[in-house]
Order: sequence, then C-alpha cells, then structure tokens
Amino acid sequence: VVLVVVVVVLVVLVVVVVVLVVLVVVVVVLVVLVVVVVVLVVLVVVVVVLVVVVLVVLVVVVKKHNIKININGVIYILYSCL
Repeated sequence: VVLVVVVVVLVVLVVVVVVLVVLVVVVVVLVVLVVVVVVLVVLVVVVVVLVVVVLVVLVVVVKKHNIKININGVIYILYSCL
C-alpha cells in the first residue's frame, strides 16, 4: 500500500513538472514572438518615416532651387534604391 502511494505521488509530481515545463516553454515562445513582431513593426515605422522625411526634404530643396524634375528619373532612382 505504501509503495503504491509513493508511486502515485511520484507519477503525479512528474506530470506536474512536465506540465509546468511545457507551460514555461509556451510562454517563452509567445514572448519571443511578440518581441519579434514589435521589433519588425518598429523597423517598418522607422523606414516609412525615413522615406517620408527624405521625400519632404527633396520637395523642399526642389521648390527652393526651382529645379525641374523628370518624373521618370525620380521613379528610376526610387526603383534603384529598392
């Protein structure tokens, strides 16, 4: 009877430990995924802001100096950057 109780307790402990480990792993994976998504979103936002700033600066410079711009040239430059 004592042996049976000990075995049952051990099995329950092992199951609890395994479940806890699995939960911890799942939580860690979720946290890593969230961090990766946040980093990607921040990078995209930074790139968009940089592009907008560059375009605004170009427009201001062009307006100031009355430079005539060829649209095809601008499109070519943008494509070459990608």
